Amino acid sequence: MPDPVNTNYQVYIVGGGEVIPIEFMRGSGTKWTVSVSADPAYANYDGIWITLERTRDEIPEEHIMEGTF
Repeated sequence: MPDPVNTNYQVYIVGGGEVIPIEFMRGSGTKWTVSVSADPAYANYDGIWITLERTRDEIPEEHIMEGTF
């Protein structure tokens, strides 16, 4: 992913038809981080999205990466 200068990437977890915004990623250059607290309520979610956000809200915009766990 490009350097995060003036760019917002948000992490969502998905599962069972639901999408939950988790946190905006932070980074510099090619290093990225996101802080997520373990929550038993997330146990039934098996997917993750990383989106490019032009507006800092809780609505997913452009999907950059998707995966499962």
